[in-house]
Amino acid sequence: MSESEKGLSESGREPGHSGETVPGDGRCCPERGRFCDEAWAAISQTLGFSPRLGQVARGLVAGQGERQVARVLGLSCKTVDTHVKHLYERLDVHCRIELGMKVSATYHAWRGKSPPPKGCRETR
Repeated sequence: MSESEKGLSESGREPGHSGETVPGDGRCCPERGRFCDEAWAAISQTLGFSPRLGQVARGLVAGQGERQVARVLGLSCKTVDTHVKHLYERLDVHCRIELGMKVSATYHAWRGKSPPPKGCRETR
């Protein structure tokens, strides 16, 4: 049975738990690595991510493994490893937990300066 037949997203989790916004959902839940597109764009800009580096970081923060990120983005595992190395160096972190904490802190700092994005419903 394929992942789609099991009702799983590309991350291997139930739909809505991949860290990506469920289409039409628009909810942000930093504690679970979920950010609406507008919030993620602000995080990526604040942290100085290139579009590709932002995609890799978003996958990792959402809980995807490096192989899953590579498969979803159509990259080699070696390329993803290089992006992860650059992420860790740039943000001065040493593991995914620290990466998630840095991204979450950036999100909360951004949220403190601006109202929630239109259509974004934070979940707790």
